[in-house]
Amino acid sequence: MRNKKLILAYQRTFESPEGQQVLADLRKLCVAFDRPVTCNDPVTMARVIGEANVVKHIYQRLKQDPNAVSSRTAESNVVTNEF
Repeated sequence: MRNKKLILAYQRTFESPEGQQVLADLRKLCVAFDRPVTCNDPVTMARVIGEANVVKHIYQRLKQDPNAVSSRTAESNVVTNEF
C-alpha cells in the first residue's frame, strides 16, 4: 500500500505540465542518460552515473520507459570536470 501511495505521489508530481518541465530539465542535466560517456576521472564518472540513475528511478516510479520519451540532441559524449 505504501508503495502504491508513493507511486501516486510521483505521478502527481511529475505528470503535471510543470513536473514534465522539471523532468525534462533533469534529463538534460544528466549527460549520461541519453548517451555513453567518456571520462577518465572516476569521481566525475560516478557523479554522472549517479545523476542518470536518479532520473531513471523517477521514470521507473512513473512506470514510463525513459527511452520512449523523445531524447535531446546528443552533443558531445565527453564529460569534463567543470561544474
